[in-house]
This record gives sequence, C-alpha cells and structure tokens, in this order.
Amino acid sequence: MKTKFLGKSDQITPVPVEVTTNEEITEEAAVCRICLDVFDERNIFKMECSCKGDQRLVHEECLIKWFSTKRNKKCDVCLTEVQNLPANLVHECRSVQPRNIRLR
Repeated sequence: MKTKFLGKSDQITPVPVEVTTNEEITEEAAVCRICLDVFDERNIFKMECSCKGDQRLVHEECLIKWFSTKRNKKCDVCLTEVQNLPANLVHECRSVQPRNIRLR
C-alpha cells in the first residue's frame, strides 16, 4: 500500500492507491524471472501456466537449466503444471517421478 500525506503535518493517514493489474509490460521492458536479466538476443520463452503478463516470460536457456535441476513440471509461482516445456525436459521430469514402493 502506498501512503499519501493528507491533512495535518503531524498526522499521516494511509490512503489506498488503486493499481491496475491489466497494464502489460512489453517484452523489451520485462526481465527473465529466473535470472532477472533483460531479454536481448537470447530466446524468449512464454510459459503456458496460470501466470499472467511478464511473469510468464523467461529465457529459454534459463528455463531448461531451472526445470532440469528441479525435475518437475510445476511452475514455482502459480503452482500449476507448465504445458509447453520442451520435449527433452518433459522426458527428464517423467523419469524421476516417485514410484509406489511399499515399505515392509
């Protein structure tokens, strides 16, 4: 919440400031949410999950490193499965799924 100063100088009254969430950030102004670097000549990948706007944008290289390391298809922000991961990553993620093992 942002604060605006109203009234007497010795009294601070917080006033809610309306922020619209429909403002789209252009790809030129956005940064990769994994490495926090700007998008340049590297490939921009738009993840198909429940994230909105620039939260969906990552460098393809960062996406591959991140999902190869974590070994599942779930987005860490919206917690839904990313639908458009490259095929090699999908295979890696499936190969490490826990198996039903009964303990004796």
